[in-house]
Amino acid sequence: MFGYNKIYGFYGGGYTNDYSNVIDYIDITLLTGNAADRYDLSVARRALAGVSGSIYGFYGGGSTTVNLDTIDYIDLTLLTGNATDRGDLTVARYGLAGVSGSIYGFFGGGYSGEYSNVIDYIDLTLLTGNATDRGDLTVARWDSAGV
Repeated sequence: MFGYNKIYGFYGGGYTNDYSNVIDYIDITLLTGNAADRYDLSVARRALAGVSGSIYGFYGGGSTTVNLDTIDYIDLTLLTGNATDRGDLTVARYGLAGVSGSIYGFFGGGYSGEYSNVIDYIDLTLLTGNATDRGDLTVARWDSAGV
């Protein structure tokens, strides 16, 4: 999952032989170089989505052995520090997509025991609060991408 500011990009979570809580960062002004460890998500998980504003990045949903509704945030201006739990999605799900606007971030679709058409949103300037249901996708689906 990828959050960004003007210099650094952040990847969080995933799965290798177990669920990952690792957050890595890269300098997006350079075309070479490896990622560095920024610290950890609040919960190790895979198939989560990322959205970001100009200062904060948010990771939503995901899966361990159960679907998660967790929303974490990080300060995009810092290269150290663990993610902090911000609140919850309206529906626990994984394989969802994230889309960012200038004020709001949107989490759409996913899988929650069945394919989901739910679109949630959060205010990218707030560090507390649950997501709000915005409406529905035209088709319930998971593992889509947002731009």
